Formats: sequence, C-alpha cells, structure tokens
Amino acid sequence: MDLSVRIDDGLTYTVAGGAVLLIEQDPIDTGPEGETLWEIAEWDDVPSFTGAGRAETTWGRLKHSFHRIGVEEPEYPERTTPENCLARLAAAYENMNLYAYLDCLAEDFVFHTAEADQNDPNSPLPPDWDKEEERTIHENMFGPDSDVARITLDLSTQTSEFDPGADPGSTADDTWDYVEAIDLRLLIPLPDDYLIYLATADQRFLLQVDPDQVGQGGEDLWEIVEWWDVEERAGERVEDSTWGSIKAMYR
Repeated sequence: MDLSVRIDDGLTYTVAGGAVLLIEQDPIDTGPEGETLWEIAEWDDVPSFTGAGRAETTWGRLKHSFHRIGVEEPEYPERTTPENCLARLAAAYENMNLYAYLDCLAEDFVFHTAEADQNDPNSPLPPDWDKEEERTIHENMFGPDSDVARITLDLSTQTSEFDPGADPGSTADDTWDYVEAIDLRLLIPLPDDYLIYLATADQRFLLQVDPDQVGQGGEDLWEIVEWWDVEERAGERVEDSTWGSIKAMYR
C-alpha cells in the first residue's frame, strides 16, 4: 500500500505500510436487487520498517491526526412538523442518542403495548408505561454497557389524520394521528455469530404541539404524547416481534 496525503502548506504524509482487512457479509443490509453486501469487520495496521528499524507512518496514526476534523455529526431535524418529530425519533434511534430520543416525547407521554404482549403467558407486559420508563429502557439500550452494536430503523407513513381541537383558531389543542409502517433491527454480536431482533408491526403515534418549548424562530414544536404498538395491518399479522417487546428486554 502506498498512500500520500498532501497538506495545503506543502507537507506530505506518506503511508508505506500494509493493512490486514477482515471482510464479512453485512448481516442487515442488502443491495437494491437483494444481493449480498460486504463490510469491513476488522482492520489491522501493518507498519513498514526501513533501514535502522525506522517505522513509516501507519494509516491509523495518520487518521488519528485528523480525528474529529470535518466529521459530520448526525442530523436531528427540529420538531417543527409532526414529520420532523418522527424523523428526529428515527435518527435518534439509529444513532442511539438518548437525549434526542427523549426530546421527541411529551412529559406526560404514554406507550401502549400490544395486546398480544400483554397476554404473553411466559413474559406478559404491562398495558402501558410512561416517559421515565422509556428513559430507563433506552439508557440500557443505548448506553455504554449495552449489548446492541447497531440499530437500523425505517419509518413509512401509512395514514395521517389532523384534529384541530375545540378551538380552530389556536394550535394548542391541535393533534396529528400517524400510523407508520416500520422496519426496526437491533444487531447483537455473539462470540461466533450475531443475533438480530426484528420488529415490523405498525406503530401509531399521536402528536401534539409542545406546550413548553418553541423553535429557534418562535415556531410551534411537536411532540409524541401517545404511542401504540399495532399488531395487525390489513387483517394480517406481519410482525416478527413488536417494538414494545424489544423495548421490554431493556427495562
């Protein structure tokens, strides 16, 4: 391998060592036609030694020289529309960002579990839980001691319904009711393999205007006040699991 990076002031960094790459099949994503995709699982620098035992610059040391320079931070849309609030939630989940996730939930938020999970003879779930329970769940799921290595989440709006409330001239009691098709996957590494928790059951979100915060320009912000696991779509069970049952593993 021969890599050179030239800096504006004329200085050139050169990497003349090698690299050992372990490449594995991507356990989550596939190509547009369903074909297998590959990803680098491990990367070991192999330094090159020339004359008098002098080591050339390694790729890892060169990368570390530019640590955090030009790194793009994940984008979390401001909650100025119901769609942006749901997009913020999805981005927070994929980046395992507890603050951004909880920011989407109202202070009196309620999550309603699926009836099938409530009636599970082996591990029944409660009918609902509040924002503090969500905090505990996602501190465990997103935290440094979590067994979750990666999360992917796709949301696709199926229906949306607006209710102007009792006072059409005010947004304070406006609500939007969204039903979202989802594909949620949590990748759990195992010693010699991996495990994927999958949820595909629809989710229903009731959103209201945030009574406590406004946007940077003074505009209304939206928040999720209620959230339901929906077990069926079009009369057919489609879930491998429910989002609620996955959350419950981290309670």
